[in-house]
Amino acid sequence: SSLVDSRKKRCIFLSAVIDRLSLANTTVVSARIESLDSSFDESFDLVITRGTVTLSSFFSLSSRFLNQNGTLLAIKGDAIEDEYQALDCVVDKNVFNMLRTFPAPFPGVRDGWIVQVSKRHVINTLPYL
Repeated sequence: SSLVDSRKKRCIFLSAVIDRLSLANTTVVSARIESLDSSFDESFDLVITRGTVTLSSFFSLSSRFLNQNGTLLAIKGDAIEDEYQALDCVVDKNVFNMLRTFPAPFPGVRDGWIVQVSKRHVINTLPYL
């Protein structure tokens, strides 16, 4: 499996964790998602963003990387209605399910939505959704 992050510092940390845990067949790729070539297409179970782009941009950039059981997960702020409606216009409902949830408040963590877009046969795979 591969872990992808654009920040070198995070990649160094992830590599250290992989070494420390002796995780076989796990690599870290230091790159922006836009620069990944087609060898990564359909190879990820999970692609996560922390609100760095709009939901529709995230979907457009990332959906090609999902394998048959794949899920996109976006952690967003509390005002996402316009973004969610725009996402709804670009997602093919024959291929993907959409779900959004507003988790219970947690001390020290700002409120916000979690948006899940999964391949059609994957429904609510994450236990907290």
